Amino acid sequence: MELAESITEDKETSWDKCPAIFCYVQTNYKWHDHDNTECSLNEVMNNKTGNCCELSRLEIAMVTSLDIDVEQGINIQMITLLFTFNPWALSSTI
Repeated sequence: MELAESITEDKETSWDKCPAIFCYVQTNYKWHDHDNTECSLNEVMNNKTGNCCELSRLEIAMVTSLDIDVEQGINIQMITLLFTFNPWALSSTI
């Protein structure tokens, strides 16, 4: 997927690429509240909007297009989110 490659062109590792994709989707796509998965990935990309499932599918498609294992990508995202949005985790030395 060309978009994923352009987002991560200056990144070397999976640990850098996965958060870059996550941040790109979070800042460039709008969350839209609707039930189930109604839109294809092409519609999500063209409309720059989707529900949680659709935006997650977009992130997964981007990660896999870079030959990063989806499970590894999800683990990286969870660790990144933990340390980015959890002040306790950042300040804890235990």
